[in-house]
Amino acid sequence: MASYATFTKWDAHTIADHVKADGIVLLENFFSGEKLEKLKHEFHKLYTAADTPGVRTHSKTPNMHALDIDPAKLDRNMFPALATVADDAVLKSAAEIFFGQPIIYPHKLFATWLHGTEKPV
Repeated sequence: MASYATFTKWDAHTIADHVKADGIVLLENFFSGEKLEKLKHEFHKLYTAADTPGVRTHSKTPNMHALDIDPAKLDRNMFPALATVADDAVLKSAAEIFFGQPIIYPHKLFATWLHGTEKPV
């Protein structure tokens, strides 16, 4: 199986430290281009499929649609790339470092689709 993460300067401790300091961390080039294409395709399926097990709308406005995804209930055959995000060992380790104890990772994933405009509304 090919590696799906490009992890050069990031490690679990660095991720946890950034989240503690800033509340968020952006992992530049975390996934390869091929992995990103697979994820984009699966995210499109998530937003267009009706009644997908393990997926519910978290919030929906004219400019944003956020989904709450339960990885334990997600159909891994239908969403294999997304399932690998849920299973990522580095992200799991970072979450355990952040919380200071072993946790069930991930409890939830959130996917957000923003519909922006070029002009202020």
